[in-house]
Amino acid sequence: MSDVTLSHTGSGDNVARDKITNFETYVTFISKTVPENLQTPVKEVLKKITNREFSKARENIELISGFDNNNSEVKELLQLLKIKCDISEHQKEDIDLGEMQEVFGASKNEMIKDLALSLIYKGEVVKHGKDIALKRYEATSSLGPYSRSAAFQLFEDKVFLLGVYENKLFTLIEEELIGLINGLFREECYQEAFLAAEYLCRIHDNDNSKTILLFSRAYKLNSSLNKDYWLLGQNEKDDVIHLINEVVNVFSGNNDADVRLFNIVIPSLMYVKSHNKELEDICLKNIERVDDFNKFFADDLRLRNRKEDLGDDHPVKKIEKAEENHSYKNSLINALIAKKRSITTK
Repeated sequence: MSDVTLSHTGSGDNVARDKITNFETYVTFISKTVPENLQTPVKEVLKKITNREFSKARENIELISGFDNNNSEVKELLQLLKIKCDISEHQKEDIDLGEMQEVFGASKNEMIKDLALSLIYKGEVVKHGKDIALKRYEATSSLGPYSRSAAFQLFEDKVFLLGVYENKLFTLIEEELIGLINGLFREECYQEAFLAAEYLCRIHDNDNSKTILLFSRAYKLNSSLNKDYWLLGQNEKDDVIHLINEVVNVFSGNNDADVRLFNIVIPSLMYVKSHNKELEDICLKNIERVDDFNKFFADDLRLRNRKEDLGDDHPVKKIEKAEENHSYKNSLINALIAKKRSITTK
């Protein structure tokens, strides 16, 4: 899915480029399948995957795998979590569809089989594209909430999803609701996604649901913003500020805030032209995440706040280097002349 942004060039930009923002939950699965003594470590693995800390997630998986008393279901789950890391990280060459198929075929646990099928769908989309994955989906019956959730997220069309929203919303369990909301995001049905997220949050009041609700509010708002921040009417500006305040409140006094929210924090700060001190403080404290998102914007933040470590490509760094290095200065001048010539000859 593409992630929400309040930064506009034209009709709207995709924030996280090719990164997937995970809105899944495995609470039911863990409580029914994982022994009590392993539930906390497994939840920690899932948290690290959500926060895109894939190396740490893999280390934790290896640690849990070394326990002597793991039953077959835990071993199968750990296999799938390794593959989930590869899918979430978009490591196409590492996604082992054959291994997932083996777990799907061999497991005697219906929830494991269902989870495996959902990951097969997602892995095939990442590795071979949606068209090929769709053929598998059309030839396979979904087994349970995880595979149905993946189908909502990846394959079902707008008409089908709206039908589920209108007629079956109150019959869906948490995993299916999240898949439906993901699918509605994909089909740009932002009003319905927002209302579904509100319902999700009422029924399942947890941090993941609250994050989804914030994203749904941001998507809904983003779809109505088609001009520069300074050209917005007062009501529109109030809506933007309300969203920003909600996100800031999550970070206030919380050193472990959901990193997915940076997909709202950073573009929001860019959209309001950095005229929000609280958002700017959050970004300065997490400047490495701003680097990943937009290196030049991160360097501008550093420059305005007298922070060091500007990137080598930043104009200030180039000027400093040109003052110290005559040949580098000439190369910059020659590059500018060449660029000007190419423009005038077009």
